[in-house]
Amino acid sequence: MEARIHAIAHELIDQFIDTGHADLVRQYTAPLPQRVLLEFLGLPVEDAAFIKQWCTDHMLLSVPGIGAAQQLQSAQTEVAFSHYVEALIAARQRQPQEDVLSALITARVEGERPLDEGELHALVEQLLFAGHETTTNLLGTTLFHLLHDATLWHAVHADPRLIGPAVEEGLRYEAPVQGMFRTTTEAVELSGVTIPAGARVFVVFGAANHDAQMFAAPERFDLQRPQADQHLALGHGIYCLGAPLARLEARIAIAMLVQRLPEVHLVPAQTLTYLPSLLNRALQHLQVRWGASSPPCC
Repeated sequence: MEARIHAIAHELIDQFIDTGHADLVRQYTAPLPQRVLLEFLGLPVEDAAFIKQWCTDHMLLSVPGIGAAQQLQSAQTEVAFSHYVEALIAARQRQPQEDVLSALITARVEGERPLDEGELHALVEQLLFAGHETTTNLLGTTLFHLLHDATLWHAVHADPRLIGPAVEEGLRYEAPVQGMFRTTTEAVELSGVTIPAGARVFVVFGAANHDAQMFAAPERFDLQRPQADQHLALGHGIYCLGAPLARLEARIAIAMLVQRLPEVHLVPAQTLTYLPSLLNRALQHLQVRWGASSPPCC
């Protein structure tokens, strides 16, 4: 999919390059991975806005204290999206196409039975959400750190070989997903604390990625960091299914931006806002400018 990702990145940059300013999250880092994934799964690109709203509401449903009105809106979006997925599955069952959704419908578990409706529904939602929201979050925060320190942005422009390490350092420094809930299968003692069997725990690998015993000066965003790819942002052991695609999209997105807007910089004194989520580190906006009339930031 590399050529297609390049084409989508160029198309998105074309839409704002002549304006001299952009919100990189809204206009670049959010639509790029979403477009890639919709095409990959075989979902209508014209439904992107509805799917994006579902992703946001889906994340907000796990946020304590969002208020009854927001809970109701998020729940209504969740129900509407469930009906949407059911209709998509039914359409592909009637008329299969050359896409992943059709492949899931015709797949057989251990060579015997097809996936049932509940399994298909859960897989589509999981692939759709995890397959693009996390990449959007990775790109937003990584671009912020590269642009916040102009020497880093100039470094990746001067040496594109640093883009790969920049992606890995972005994954380590500010993991798109900060942790996962797990249940202990037996009692275990950690640092003098006993966690009983059957306990619900929140494993924060975003914190592990800042372990000074593993990474020297972990609070520094370092393009030359040895073993930067030893982070846990994409899991360990049974690895993130979408890791190769996420890395490819991130490398291409940064490379295209560096190539076409080498003098881009952050809008000064902007307030960074993140989705109020325990799990997802989701930057909501990233305002940038370029051109001779725009003063450099910080």
